[in-house]
Amino acid sequence: MATTQNKMKKKITILGLTLMIAMILVSCGGSDKTILTVDKVNITGEAKDYIAVVPGAYEIKKSEGTFGEELTLSIKFKVTVAFDQSKIGEYTEFESFNLQVTDGNGSPINLDFSPSGVSDFDKIKSLLKGKPGDEVMVLFKSNGMSDSKDAIADIMKNGKGIEITSGDIVNLVTEPIIDNSASAEDNSSIGDSSDCDQFITDYEEFVTDYIMVLKKYKANPSDTSILTEYTELAQKASEMQSQAKDCTDPKYATRLLQLSTKIAKAAL
Repeated sequence: MATTQNKMKKKITILGLTLMIAMILVSCGGSDKTILTVDKVNITGEAKDYIAVVPGAYEIKKSEGTFGEELTLSIKFKVTVAFDQSKIGEYTEFESFNLQVTDGNGSPINLDFSPSGVSDFDKIKSLLKGKPGDEVMVLFKSNGMSDSKDAIADIMKNGKGIEITSGDIVNLVTEPIIDNSASAEDNSSIGDSSDCDQFITDYEEFVTDYIMVLKKYKANPSDTSILTEYTELAQKASEMQSQAKDCTDPKYATRLLQLSTKIAKAAL
């Protein structure tokens, strides 16, 4: 009988220690996840007239990224009103489309989130061609470097909701598209279209990388590692400049101008 009681006491003691350790971890902020219960989300720009965030519980995850701690957050969007398809051109899209986490007062916590990659930007863009009720899940990743630790800690502790910024729709078709295609002989000077299409795709990726480096520099100008990235991008820009000379068709020139404007805005 005594042996049984001793075993019970031992189990209770172990259980108590386990619960105590768990409570200590929670009280010390050891968790690398937090849940946001989202109902109504403020969307800045024209996007609010056509899409909305699906209400629900969304999990923010903290992990160690290339440049230090980072947060990721997957958000589900749905089409509420069909967009006028006659206004959609080859490069029509939502501009930037950033996200911020808000605290209990609805104030944004100073850390921007962007779609994590090209595929997530494409998911957002696809909403313009969707019908009411269509949904997509988009992964967002926090921007910033070492000096974002305070904001990350603030989000993990006080984050309650989200808001979407920079939701304007750009590159709308305002006039009927006119086919100005010339003969094969006339087009010989404007480069092979497949090569130019690939160049535009590569340049869009370059612009995304370049803007990310600019954001890193603004977040931490003293980080010398950024110089290496910038040097590599500058060399790549020089190489791409020579390729751009072969893509003089108006549709390519327009897109190049739009991308250049995007860089100029990011540099402000």
